[in-house]
Amino acid sequence: MDIRVSRPERRHTRVELFVPGEPEPASWLTIIDYAMRLGIAHVRMGGIAGVGTAPDHRMKGYSRACMDRAIEVMADDGYHCSMLFGIPGYYPKWGYATSIPLYRVLVNRQALRRGPEPYPLEARPLEETDLPTVLRWNGRASAGRSGTLVRDAMGWTGFVHGSKWSSEPRCIALTDPAAGDRMAAYFVVDDDEPAIVSEVGLASSADARTMSALSKALADQATGSEAEEVTLLIPPDHPYAVHLRGVGASATIECPFEAEIMMRISNLHPLMSALEPELSRRCQEIGEQQAALTFITDLGATTIDLRKGEAKTYAGESPCRIRLPQWALIQLLMGWRDLDDLLRSPEAQAEGSVPPTLRRLFPGGTPFIWQTDAF
Repeated sequence: MDIRVSRPERRHTRVELFVPGEPEPASWLTIIDYAMRLGIAHVRMGGIAGVGTAPDHRMKGYSRACMDRAIEVMADDGYHCSMLFGIPGYYPKWGYATSIPLYRVLVNRQALRRGPEPYPLEARPLEETDLPTVLRWNGRASAGRSGTLVRDAMGWTGFVHGSKWSSEPRCIALTDPAAGDRMAAYFVVDDDEPAIVSEVGLASSADARTMSALSKALADQATGSEAEEVTLLIPPDHPYAVHLRGVGASATIECPFEAEIMMRISNLHPLMSALEPELSRRCQEIGEQQAALTFITDLGATTIDLRKGEAKTYAGESPCRIRLPQWALIQLLMGWRDLDDLLRSPEAQAEGSVPPTLRRLFPGGTPFIWQTDAF
């Protein structure tokens, strides 16, 4: 068999496996080059997408060979980490672990009409001229949120799907006639199931009445659905999710076992170096003056050195060490788990006492990726 690596598009690397005598690939996948937020830091993330094998070549190990090569390519090309949307139980063999939960905020369609008197906003299809505003609002809403992708004007040209790849997106803008039809909010629902909302966006000036107008518009869009509840795929601490608490919403957090949004580290030291701005921010928050912590993984050792409110990383060891697999470290860095939970688990062993202030350096969080950005 012959595994070929090509770059047919900007930001896309194709890995294909060919068998002798056949012109078409027997198995394939694509690596997409993304910038991803990890706190306030931006890291280079390789998104594994379009994994497939021709029906008559399945169960021959070809997909595994493509994945093996993709791991090598991402390491060689300098990616910091990798993400994929995994089927249960298949991807841990390559060191991938679930690192971002699935969030749902659910609210009865009639409950969406509760709350303050909404502004008389008008709904219309989202237009190409709205995209710069969507980019700006999404960047503001996603700032500091680990897991979110950094959209840019060159690489992001609009919504290509809804809550899943097979769902056409219905993209709606809400405009204010009293302000020259300026956009006040937008949302994306599935065209075939408008009770599923995969993204919302709000102007920075949005108040409770703006959010009530958004709620009314979502209820109107869901009129043709048989679902009694509207499901929003947003984290429970999103400002609009917080607003919905006042009308009787509920929220769920699903943490799939070895499936869905999974990650691994590709290059340990470059990743930790890229995280220095975020680690320095946390260092200043906890007020740590001087400390060091080493993580020893299957990809090598890395040390975080804290001095006078600044974090630096280097490829060495300190007296305070934690041994763990790389997949557990990416879960920690993403905020999927905190350091106390990690140290209670069998996959981590501490050597030396870990000071309480260093434990506060990894408090856990609410990592998230917009479903509209799923690849």
